Amino acid sequence: MCAKRGFSLRYQFARAINDCFTPGVPKEKYEGNPFVYSYTYRHDLIKTGYDIAHFIESEFQNVKWVKDIDSDKLLSFVASKKADECSSAYFAKLKSHIHKLQYICNHRYNLKNDVEIKWKGNIDVPKGVASVRAAARMSNDDLRTLKAYIIESGTRSEAAIAVELTDILGCRVEESPCIRVKDISFESGINKYGIATHGTVCITNGKGGLIRNIDIFTAEDVDRLRSFCIGKSDNDTLVTIKKTTINNWLNKAMNACGIKERYPKSGIHSIRKNYCQNLWDRNKAAGLSWKENRAFCNSQIGHGPDRYVLAIYCDMVKY
Repeated sequence: MCAKRGFSLRYQFARAINDCFTPGVPKEKYEGNPFVYSYTYRHDLIKTGYDIAHFIESEFQNVKWVKDIDSDKLLSFVASKKADECSSAYFAKLKSHIHKLQYICNHRYNLKNDVEIKWKGNIDVPKGVASVRAAARMSNDDLRTLKAYIIESGTRSEAAIAVELTDILGCRVEESPCIRVKDISFESGINKYGIATHGTVCITNGKGGLIRNIDIFTAEDVDRLRSFCIGKSDNDTLVTIKKTTINNWLNKAMNACGIKERYPKSGIHSIRKNYCQNLWDRNKAAGLSWKENRAFCNSQIGHGPDRYVLAIYCDMVKY
């Protein structure tokens, strides 16, 4: 047995990885090495293990042990990622992780002979789609051009509302369709960083199922949010369409106003990055320390307070 009865596949993967985690020990390179030396690699392996476990538990409910995930089942998992059009870089990392998880699980659960996991060599990992550079941050000028287009076109498309929600709140494209009227509070106050606010919006379906409150900073944004609530009841969402519809509409709008070529990969994420940069600059001008600014910006966009991934969103030069 790989683990005691009742332990999920996710637990089995995580336990094996953690038991083979040896931080601070000089890295050894040899075929079949089951040990993990860095915190980042440990985190990435656990995430891959969870992804595999979630798929197997959904598609093959009779599989209870890591040792029973044969190559055919793992190939089905890989095929599901191909259908999602993941990048070549993702598949290269996935292949490496699968090999490493084989070594880790065989070592931790003493799997040998007939029960030994033999994924390596039996998993054909596709090349994937060509990687595209990360979305560029939208400039303030281009965002003004886009907002002017929305106003001049006279559209009240729900996709346009979703775009404005990202401009106001920095929310993800999949978060805006879940914001309900009752999730918005227009009660003014001072947040814990000493910044004056005009209310908050509660995001109930953040990434990873997390809930967060996003501050509203201007009276103009209050007016915009109030206009989105007109004719709706407390339980109604401001937007009822899916993210694909939002993205398609935004791409057409960006093409119409001549800015799409500068943001070939994404529109919403580019606006999200613009929001983050403007928030960073405003917080710095308000006197927040660098660490406070990092924590505040991360909390607004739905990241952990100490994460340096914020550097992808804004120029967080230390000051």
